[in-house]
Amino acid sequence: EPQLADELRAELYSLTMLDLDAVAKSLPELLALPDEPLPGPAGATLTAIKACVALYLNEPAVRCAALARRALDDGRVASASWNGSRIALSVLINAEDFDAASEYLGQALDAARARGDASMLSGTYMFLAWRAQALGALADAEAYSDQQMAMAMVRLGAPFRLAHGTSTRASLSLDRGQVSDAARMVAQTGQLAEAPPDTWPGNSAFMGLLCTRARVRFAQGKMRDAVEDFGRVLRAEPRSEGLRLPPSLECRPSAAAALLTVGETQRARELAHEELERARTFAAPRLLGQA
Repeated sequence: EPQLADELRAELYSLTMLDLDAVAKSLPELLALPDEPLPGPAGATLTAIKACVALYLNEPAVRCAALARRALDDGRVASASWNGSRIALSVLINAEDFDAASEYLGQALDAARARGDASMLSGTYMFLAWRAQALGALADAEAYSDQQMAMAMVRLGAPFRLAHGTSTRASLSLDRGQVSDAARMVAQTGQLAEAPPDTWPGNSAFMGLLCTRARVRFAQGKMRDAVEDFGRVLRAEPRSEGLRLPPSLECRPSAAAALLTVGETQRARELAHEELERARTFAAPRLLGQA
């Protein structure tokens, strides 16, 4: 139905762009969505939306992953709506269900190549890089990230895709201890490279890039600047509704460490305990280890 399609697009956009205020406004309706996919592509997309809402509510990782797998079963979302598939894949990686993510990403890669879909191919490379990084396969992650960035720069040019790619590539350099390379990549973002954190766009791609800039500044010893960047990312959460940023931003442990270095011991302790409580509820090994 046209009306349902419009509503789905609006919710997918809000979830993809991390507009948690918009999600909060329709939270009762989103929570009422069924766990089992309804017939047809729209039903699977609704299940992908529910999986993402469960992630933002910090429900256990096993539940989030189960909902995402249901949305992706039989390739229904991939064949009809890449946006729905993208959300479900994001949930799988956040929930650390890396085996399922690998299976579905292989299907998405084949579908994108067969259809010549540049946007889907770029997104798939991004998720492949993200998965490989989480597993410590940095060389593979860099290769996938380079392919995603090449496509984003030459064929797509959308700022949020470039932001995703830059953030991933800079984060990989930090993982290798190559701080100067990471700083150079962040500097390539132009005016944003030195812009005050409160002037940054609030969607997921740019919040991810700002979190990476904070990590770069922390590694450079610019602790107060890092604290300000981390604070802007954390302010994206509408705490009254219980919605939380996804684990992929990996912000709280680094923010707590930065706060400690500038003498804000109490706030650092509070943030660290918040993250540990969240990680114990979510119960994903990597996130719990970081906490």
